[in-house]
Amino acid sequence: MRCTIIYLAYAASGALGLVPAAACGPTTRYCYGDAQCPPGYQCTPRGVCAPGDASAIGDGGLDLDAGTGVDGAGDDGGSGHDRLPRDRGTLADGGQPLCPAWDGVIEQSEVDYGAGLTGHYRTIDPAQPANVSLVPQTIDGGSLWDFSAAVPGETSIAVETFDPAGTWFAADFPEATYTALLEDGGDLLGVFRVGVDVLEMVGVVSLAEGDTELFYDPPVVLFRYPFRVGDRWSTESLVSGVYGRLAAGFYETYTFEVRAAGKVKVPAGTFDVLEVHLLRLVEVPTLNPYYWITTTAIKYLFVAQCYGTVATVGSRDDEEQDPFTVAREYKRLGF
Repeated sequence: MRCTIIYLAYAASGALGLVPAAACGPTTRYCYGDAQCPPGYQCTPRGVCAPGDASAIGDGGLDLDAGTGVDGAGDDGGSGHDRLPRDRGTLADGGQPLCPAWDGVIEQSEVDYGAGLTGHYRTIDPAQPANVSLVPQTIDGGSLWDFSAAVPGETSIAVETFDPAGTWFAADFPEATYTALLEDGGDLLGVFRVGVDVLEMVGVVSLAEGDTELFYDPPVVLFRYPFRVGDRWSTESLVSGVYGRLAAGFYETYTFEVRAAGKVKVPAGTFDVLEVHLLRLVEVPTLNPYYWITTTAIKYLFVAQCYGTVATVGSRDDEEQDPFTVAREYKRLGF
């Protein structure tokens, strides 16, 4: 069983979430140094904990049908489950893998994608918001965001990606690279495409055939590579199709801005990151042509080389304060 880096994006309860993660098979422990491994194990050059050498780790598949209700999604064939991270740089003494030297730029080649993977996070129940501080500390002349402390009611979750081949909606999204549940324990999947220098969201579908199928025109650009402090990109998309077996049509606008660089501390460790600010606007028409229902949400994404987004902090709907201090979404990379 092998590990890789995945980029998972999802839209849940009116707010988009981006969760690129260190991802492993269900019995594999991912590492970037021996300190992340159990006693008697070491971090191999492939980035997994093993007793002795990497030969102790075999290849295994994920049971994608277990608890998902996606028929036919368990076929591993070329989905990316057996891919290793792309260029992770040179090896330190003892065979510990390293990312390329931090240069303040996130390249697409520094983040991998795939289906049939699992990422592990510490997160909260959206019904029980957490108090947060998005104002970084200044340490040695640089910025540090510390999200490592436990918060009341937090839990550990595993976020999976699925191969769309063989699903009821596969023919409608021939360009899709992978899908993922929008919400832990939910019944909606986001549909995503990896393109040249972009990661895009192309649709949302239900596990149950025909219940929900939404198309984004144009697809929402979630990340445009490479990016650095000062970069900005935006997509206004018409979302149309069927939601809960009823016809649906509305607009969503996603505006991303790379605002700062620094370090972030999460349960998995401390990472050099770029802070990416996301503002999402939803506009829903009504029977009155002069009146539209609008909703906004804010997210802060902390993106690292090789590891992807290691922390996501999301606001409540229509938050007036930015940076905000109460988070409806608070997700941090953990092992």
